[in-house]
Amino acid sequence: MVIYMNRVNEIMRNMKGYSFPYYFTTICNLGFFDILFDTTLSLSQMAKKVSLSEALLFRLLRPLCALKLITIDDSFVSLTEEGKLFCAKNEMNFLPKIKFHEKEGMIFWQKFEEKIRTVQNNQEEYSNRFIEFSENVQR
Repeated sequence: MVIYMNRVNEIMRNMKGYSFPYYFTTICNLGFFDILFDTTLSLSQMAKKVSLSEALLFRLLRPLCALKLITIDDSFVSLTEEGKLFCAKNEMNFLPKIKFHEKEGMIFWQKFEEKIRTVQNNQEEYSNRFIEFSENVQR
């Protein structure tokens, strides 16, 4: 029974993983990284820039701290070097990949069941779409 529960717990952890892409693309779309690219701001200043309450902003920033993309010291927020990789102002940024996953990958998986049901009688079409998606993800 313990083995089964470990497996169930692993599956449940993976189920919770769907929320991260939505969280992270929202953070990028709100411009959090670009706002902090070359400056340090107080939580209050940052909240005004993104039109959110300080309490909500702090909650939204906590995962970024855990990922070591930002630091919050004495209510001042700044980017780490890794955080700068998600800034449009950075020559070597990962925003195009984030945008691809937001516009293509996430939508693909949202509609995965629908696509399977739609093309279940046309296996070749499904295979081609899945292969095309897989190739795009690797770019």
